[in-house]
Amino acid sequence: DELIKHRNQSMEEYLTQYYLSDIVSIEHSIVLEPFVATHMPPLGRGEAEAMSIAFQKDHFLVIDDKKARNYANRHGVKAYRTGAFVVLAHCQGTLNKREATTLLTMMKRVSMYNERQYNLFLADL
Repeated sequence: DELIKHRNQSMEEYLTQYYLSDIVSIEHSIVLEPFVATHMPPLGRGEAEAMSIAFQKDHFLVIDDKKARNYANRHGVKAYRTGAFVVLAHCQGTLNKREATTLLTMMKRVSMYNERQYNLFLADL
């Protein structure tokens, strides 16, 4: 539950209300430059912008780059790997075990995760 600040909602409701609806209007509703300008050196622009959005909207960030994830966590943005997000979605009932396993298997096939990492995620299902 630490992952989602809005605890009275299912993950699906949360994503629909706070993430998917923002995609269309994000460039019009958030000023990115102050955060991006001060956090660019160790990050790429896309990573800094994603962190800026997560920080300003008090949301979490799903990102697989370890350096960026650690940086985000040190600067007040909760950041998680995609595999951990899939496990969380399963634990909260958004994905059933078959769906979660399929997603993790697809990630392994495209080399997002090695065998050890894949098995660790599967063990958490």
